[in-house]
Amino acid sequence: MPSSLISVLARRCEDAAAPCPPTNPGELATLAEVFERLPDPRRVRGRRYRLGSLLGLCLVAVLGGAKSLAQISRFAADAPPEVRDQLGLTRATPNASTLGRMLARLDGDTVDDAVGAWLARRATDPVDEPGRLVGLAVDGKTVRGSRADGHAVHLLAAALHDSQTVIAQRQVAAKSNEISAFAPLLEHLDLRGAVVTADAMHTQREHARHIIAAGGHYHQFIEWFDRTYAEEKRVMVSRVVSIAPHANAKKACSAHGAEAGCTRLVADVVLNDGGSEHVEWAVCARWLKENSDAHAWLRRHPVEAAKLDSV
Repeated sequence: MPSSLISVLARRCEDAAAPCPPTNPGELATLAEVFERLPDPRRVRGRRYRLGSLLGLCLVAVLGGAKSLAQISRFAADAPPEVRDQLGLTRATPNASTLGRMLARLDGDTVDDAVGAWLARRATDPVDEPGRLVGLAVDGKTVRGSRADGHAVHLLAAALHDSQTVIAQRQVAAKSNEISAFAPLLEHLDLRGAVVTADAMHTQREHARHIIAAGGHYHQFIEWFDRTYAEEKRVMVSRVVSIAPHANAKKACSAHGAEAGCTRLVADVVLNDGGSEHVEWAVCARWLKENSDAHAWLRRHPVEAAKLDSV
């Protein structure tokens, strides 16, 4: 467990409204029971401590101020008897190397799922009015100071709007991005009655279908790009429907604008905007030359291409 990740969790605790660690000993037992149900990556022979006890100790120690494996081990040795009893540490206490080997073998996604489900149950108000929608924000952040092998740890998380409680989390693969981690992040969440919000990166049809299929709702953002930039960077989803010699009343290129000096128009283009609507553009010769969709359309329609050559 890198000390940088421990520091991040410790700083998060400083802003939390609830006391750290929990003051109710029963809550510690509940955490240990949740961790106990996780698959244990250790060999059966030689186990001296239950998995739930070790993970519960790590969590409580970090929330109590521990910033390294050695400090977690020291926390266990100095913890009051009632805390150790609730965590299941009734005999000896684990050392730092024992904790490090156990944490290195754990499946991080499995631990995130278990903790997220426990937090979701605690954050849900059982007397909340029926039919009320709950906001669920999806966002990704790179963990500062976590760079290893040239790559920093990037996490994609789902947090409740009201309580800011993270109820799901996934590490994004080093050679991937947040888009591919979106569906696995929400896979184990009950999205019925939830409105999922995310930044424009996640305005994807597959994301919307996944949320609707799970019984949830979504609120997605569409960023407005400068048309010139859109064409240069190929971010537009529009496709060419038809091209004809320029004959409408437009005086400036729809792609570049009059401010760019594009006033010599050669063609009228109808574009599919990615949905059911069509957009009519008047374009210059440079747009026709640089746009690959226009090239493909003209190759398929040689008669219309000949008409443009005669202009």
